[in-house]
Amino acid sequence: MKTLIYAIRIITRMKAYSIICILGLVISLAGTATLVRYIHQELTVDHHLKDLENLHLLTNHLLSENGAIRIGDNRNWNREKHFVDPLDHPTVDKHTRITALPKGEIGKGKQHFAVRAIAVDTTFFQLMPCQASLGETTRIPSTGIILSEELSQRVFGKEDPLGKELTFGGKHVTVTGVMKAPSTKVSFAYDIIVSEKLQSEWAGTGSAALFNLVRLHRPEDLETINAAQPTLKLLAWNSYETQFQLIPLKENYFDKRLTLYQADHMFPKGDRDGIYILIFVAILLFSIGVLNYLNLYTVIMQKRGLEFGVKKVFGAGRWTFFKQLYTENLLLSAVTLFFVGMVMEITDKILANTLEIPIYHNISFDITMGLVTLLGLPLLTMLYPYFRYVYGRPVASLKGLQGKNGSSFTRSLFLSVQYIISFCLIIVSIYFAKQLNDMLNADLG
Repeated sequence: MKTLIYAIRIITRMKAYSIICILGLVISLAGTATLVRYIHQELTVDHHLKDLENLHLLTNHLLSENGAIRIGDNRNWNREKHFVDPLDHPTVDKHTRITALPKGEIGKGKQHFAVRAIAVDTTFFQLMPCQASLGETTRIPSTGIILSEELSQRVFGKEDPLGKELTFGGKHVTVTGVMKAPSTKVSFAYDIIVSEKLQSEWAGTGSAALFNLVRLHRPEDLETINAAQPTLKLLAWNSYETQFQLIPLKENYFDKRLTLYQADHMFPKGDRDGIYILIFVAILLFSIGVLNYLNLYTVIMQKRGLEFGVKKVFGAGRWTFFKQLYTENLLLSAVTLFFVGMVMEITDKILANTLEIPIYHNISFDITMGLVTLLGLPLLTMLYPYFRYVYGRPVASLKGLQGKNGSSFTRSLFLSVQYIISFCLIIVSIYFAKQLNDMLNADLG
């Protein structure tokens, strides 16, 4: 308790120093935290699915067309006798055929809403379960419809949608459930789910696209089933040499080769190279903030050299110094994280409303990141002064720790590293500005 009271007294006594340190860390950590949360949500796409490791997409590799890869289904469209169903393999646990309808439309009276729809069977809910916000989302009757929370709000507002009638594809459907938004970003986006039995044949609707979602017994079965697939020549693929292959669903988001005819916009894609650049920027932002803090902290420690020297003369041990330095930095980190949280709330709204970048709030990840920063940052920032004072001679502290030459060298080193990082940040900023300019001025045809 005495250590805490003493640390508070030291921080309040050096108000200007404390304010400058906190402001610098807030700017650095807020930018870093925003980037880290975005990077995390990009690297955890579809992680809300408990069977993600076993889920795969069926694809068709066109060996005679520059190796094109298309997401598809196992239907034998032309009933060719030499066709071999790739999903008859014993390694397949379950599979479902999904009909993607990217240009769907639902009607409520005279109002019409454009939607991204999928038509599914009961197996779909076993492979990709949907959490219910209202009603039933583990199955769907032939004339039922399940809405997303966002679409339900757009169509019905605060009104209870369950049991309400809508029209889809010229047929009457009844709202049987509202599904919660997934806790992570998804690689396959849709607004409504209808039953495959609502219509006898979906392929003739013009913009329908069919594909298979497959669950294997074990992740390692992937190589076995892919190696067993023969090379076929099918009329549906212009008699090109083609081979069915399974690709893990978790790789779909970053694999830009995977396309689904007429429904590509239901499969958003990420940029892995862009993620690497953002990781580099996050490291730079964090480093320059911590180095700026250490630079200021070193200057203040010099002025407190007499204090620490006297304590050491009177028998203060390593644990005493550790407690004092760690507590001081812990208090500064706690105040900093409070303001970082406020800044992040503002930036989340800017990203979502102005830049239209969705933010998926992962409470467990945010809490973990906050605790690691709160407990780890003080340890990182106190190490240098701690070792200088604990392992230095008391007389050196009393005279001004290690003399002017050592202190000047340390400050010069910190400043040099800060200048290098700042230069790197300027280069990255120019790169992002050029990319933004190219996108804003691109000819969209």
